[in-house]
Amino acid sequence: MDRRRVWRLVIAAAVVMLMPVWWGVLPPGTLDPNGAGKLTTKRKADGRDIAFSLATPTNRSTTGSIRLVSASLISPHGMTLVGAYSASVDDRAVFFAAGPVPPQAGDSNDDQAMFNAWNATIPLDQTVLAPGQQVILLLIIHLAAPDDCVWMDGFNLQYVQYGRVYSVPDPDLLLRVYSGDDISVCDLLDPD
Repeated sequence: MDRRRVWRLVIAAAVVMLMPVWWGVLPPGTLDPNGAGKLTTKRKADGRDIAFSLATPTNRSTTGSIRLVSASLISPHGMTLVGAYSASVDDRAVFFAAGPVPPQAGDSNDDQAMFNAWNATIPLDQTVLAPGQQVILLLIIHLAAPDDCVWMDGFNLQYVQYGRVYSVPDPDLLLRVYSGDDISVCDLLDPD
């Protein structure tokens, strides 16, 4: 075989191997949002926002890190997302499923542990997950409407991996917040 034919084969093979990269075909993202369940909680009398922390996003990759970018709510009614943070899973016992923020003395049985955990939170857009790493996701929710029941039907997480931005929804994590003393005001949202 002459040299030109060998080089043509090498170039043809390289083009075939690099075409998916040129066309933007990359491996799928590996972030598992890990949120599941429904929480119904009572509106705080002092009007503080709520830190909702039932999700534990996990990087399922064995090689690539993930940088979290932002979060958004799915179908919110009467509530808005005003902040998002990550925290160590080691602090899981300290965070409430839906605790008031900013935390104040008397919110917890162990105020010092709670304040230490809050001071160690990381803004979501500065959070990087190593392969296999898991964090607690803290969504800071402002109750914008005085309705008897306000809610959201999940959240979306945007993240960067392999140099590309991905978005992953988690419609399985539900939050219902009621006012007054009647928890049943939110029952119509979930008839089952």
